Amino acid sequence: MNQSSVRLQLHLGRRAVSPAPERMMRALESVEVQQTDGQEAGFGQGFTITWRAERSQTVSEDFELITHPLLKPGSRVVVSVTVGTQPKVLVDGIISQHQFMPAMGQAGARLVVTGADLSAMMDLLEISIGYPGLDHRAVALMVMGKYAMFGVMPQIKSPLRSWRKLPVEEVPYQTGTDLQYLRELARQHGHVFGIKPGPRPGVSRGYWGPLVRIGLPQQALNVDMGNATNVSAIQFSNDGLAPTQVYGTVHQRDKKTPQPILAPLPKLLPLSRQPSILANQPFVKKRRLDYKGHIAPKASSIAQGIVDMTSSNTVTAQGTVDVLRYRDLLFAPGIVPVRGVGASYDGFYYVKKVNHSIQPGAYKQEFTLTREGTGSLTKRV
Repeated sequence: MNQSSVRLQLHLGRRAVSPAPERMMRALESVEVQQTDGQEAGFGQGFTITWRAERSQTVSEDFELITHPLLKPGSRVVVSVTVGTQPKVLVDGIISQHQFMPAMGQAGARLVVTGADLSAMMDLLEISIGYPGLDHRAVALMVMGKYAMFGVMPQIKSPLRSWRKLPVEEVPYQTGTDLQYLRELARQHGHVFGIKPGPRPGVSRGYWGPLVRIGLPQQALNVDMGNATNVSAIQFSNDGLAPTQVYGTVHQRDKKTPQPILAPLPKLLPLSRQPSILANQPFVKKRRLDYKGHIAPKASSIAQGIVDMTSSNTVTAQGTVDVLRYRDLLFAPGIVPVRGVGASYDGFYYVKKVNHSIQPGAYKQEFTLTREGTGSLTKRV
């Protein structure tokens, strides 16, 4: 599928992948890719691919695409797009579902396949196992190592806070799938876990670490700037009840006096000049920490994660961009500047969600941006 300056590539396979057959590419009708940071669940991608379905040219009366081995549930799909000269992988995932729509009237038959990124392979088997003597970083590395066969390379960041445990006191113990456990371990440290596709087809990174709100900004989103405008539509919302402060106590086994726990402010790198958790005082939620354990650093880490997550979603921007006008691809997660909307909402934002919609002659992206308050940190965006 080609557009002026935009080229779509599709790779398929069971474990390893290779370019899709030419006949299959000719029948391709549309591709949608959903990217999200999913702070509570972990960031990831999903996809929906639609083909025109034709009956097999062989003796079989079935439709060729429905029976094609490369499109069976469990098969691997890699979608990448080239804008200009640099190909970028949008999703590396697994087919989970088929939807077939027979021909009706003038509308031809359609086959729609949907799926999710490679984390779907981590969510198939529930197990019960302990990891004595290992910290959470080592456990995450061990769990992710099982998926090297799919080209998943661990990218693990050490927690800002850690705590030593005696084996008789607490042993990391997994009950459930690998995906569920990796996300649970991440939550305890205010981290996230998810699969980052690329940089080339068949290779991904399993990221386990803090929410990343730094890095090279993506191309700016321009609003109401004449010929420089590249955003089709955008709107902003400011939820004063989103940021939450957390407090509580922990009864440590070796101390008679309960240890106070207080997380009043987010520790994420700020993106705004006026964080709502400060500007809205005293109109800010205060939440009591629900923690039944006895480890104060662990309780503090969980509390801080709640504050960071709720505060970062205070201001939200939702909109649409035409890739041919934007001349680049917007990715989630990431950082992007917005300009042309005034002093309150200009500035840098965290890219929380992007939906890619690709058809012959059209490539639209719907996006959701977030940050913790209003006002730009820089005089010029």
